[in-house]
Amino acid sequence: MGRSILLTRPIKQSKIFEKMLLKEGVKDPIIIAPLAKIMFNKFSGDEFKKIKAFVVTSSNAIEAIKKNKSFSLRLSRELVPIYCVGKYTTEIARAYGFNGSFFGSTASDLADNLGKKLFTKTDNFKAEEICYLRGQKITLNLVKYLGLKEKVVYSQIGNEMDPKIEGKITAGVVGDIFFFSSHTVDLFFNKINGIEASINIFCFSENIRNKVIDRIGREKDNVYFTESPISLDMVNLFLSKK
Repeated sequence: MGRSILLTRPIKQSKIFEKMLLKEGVKDPIIIAPLAKIMFNKFSGDEFKKIKAFVVTSSNAIEAIKKNKSFSLRLSRELVPIYCVGKYTTEIARAYGFNGSFFGSTASDLADNLGKKLFTKTDNFKAEEICYLRGQKITLNLVKYLGLKEKVVYSQIGNEMDPKIEGKITAGVVGDIFFFSSHTVDLFFNKINGIEASINIFCFSENIRNKVIDRIGREKDNVYFTESPISLDMVNLFLSKK
């Protein structure tokens, strides 16, 4: 058994990722320290009467839809298309009875697919008839890129870190840290002034890796990133470095 693994995602996503690690036989202690919590915004489904399809780039947006019972019922009953980033988000949408479609592994992929497949002469959708349901913080402005409507349906609020966990990080008990967003990187390094050089850091994208290097203030060889933002790829990346 090695040093501990630190997961920084919101607690629900961290528990899912923890199960993936355990399924692959990981024996190292796993610490869940969500640096952000998800706050769902209240909204009225009536404001979407002219919307014919929705775009989501996170499973959090699907959860926000589910919490609005009347809106959720309408989407499932009328099979309103929901174009999703990521297979996991698509699976969650379908599990809730929504008409979810996988439209790419990244927001950039989704934007390209929407541009190619939706905004054509043979398609009935117009840009203003598609709404991007999103969080307060995003990596790609789909509204600017494609001219969609948008609605912020959840926010990522910074979470206090348990002092005991901070102590484990600074004392070298933690050997591996996972980051899934640049926002989480900032939240982490706003609390932790420095980390041991031996700590491995695994990032969900090259941009997140670059953010880590920027916050550390120097190049660090053991900061790794996945070529595609897929949770299983993060698991495999971790296993390849063990």
